[in-house]
Amino acid sequence: MPLPKDILRCASLTRLYIGVWNFPDIPTAHRPAFPNLHELGLFHSMVEDKKFNALLAHCPELKILSFALSYNYPSCLRIKSRSLRVVLEWVCTFDKIIVDDAPCLERLLFESFSEQRRPVKIVHASRLEVLGFLDFQLHTLEIGGTVIRAGMTMKDGALLPSLKILAVKVRFSHDKEVKMLHTLLRCFPCLETLHIMSIPSWSADRGDCAETWNSMGSSNCLSHLKTFVLHGFRGLDREQLFDSYILEKGIKTLGIVCGDSDGVLLKGNAPSGGSSGSGISVCPASSCWSFQHAIDLSVEDPFCVLRRDK
Repeated sequence: MPLPKDILRCASLTRLYIGVWNFPDIPTAHRPAFPNLHELGLFHSMVEDKKFNALLAHCPELKILSFALSYNYPSCLRIKSRSLRVVLEWVCTFDKIIVDDAPCLERLLFESFSEQRRPVKIVHASRLEVLGFLDFQLHTLEIGGTVIRAGMTMKDGALLPSLKILAVKVRFSHDKEVKMLHTLLRCFPCLETLHIMSIPSWSADRGDCAETWNSMGSSNCLSHLKTFVLHGFRGLDREQLFDSYILEKGIKTLGIVCGDSDGVLLKGNAPSGGSSGSGISVCPASSCWSFQHAIDLSVEDPFCVLRRDK
């Protein structure tokens, strides 16, 4: 259904969520359509690229932008906004995501679905603090014009020193993904919280990839890391190699998301290094990853809650 153009005259709106609409044209010479809009959610709606770009230009106070179940329209999610703080893509099929110019952007979040890999390009986002879930099977990351590739020599322009929380989905049985994780972590020199979601794979866990992590031993990578959270930990050899590498980095808190039951969680195969003698606090963690938490700036970490009292 075509969205009634009268909606563009609702200047008093501060929050707008719409679903299953075809968005109308917005005249480029038109005054701001939504001068007071702070939050916009588009669900399973058709918004052509040029219409979306015009819409974003007519929302000068927009803080939170979310797309859910959007297929093909827009084909490219291009972010150019002086006010946006949160951008969320939830099960959409964008060809690419480009953060062109977003000086206030703090969170760039994905729950991606696609049959092909898509680029995520971050051109200018000097205040970006939270990024994820990146999925190596679905995303290629470009920072400051540099495409991040496994094993590459890192350049200053490919670093994001503002990033504090990173969430990554990894298939540890895939050599390329292990090497890509190794390279990716070097892009964020001030990272404080790392979430790793281990994704099962049909490929066999071949076990020995210690050389990959040993090659990073003397670098300053992860020197600011305080919290490491494991999602879906199954105790595979390659998972444990990575966990051992992280635990040697002086982290203070290890969180483990294994299930709903504290009994199951605490009796599970937690990685070695979490004893009281190591100085690391091991605690259960509850996943809070959802559409609602992702767009809620009052939620400090949208990926999980550490239950330190347990």
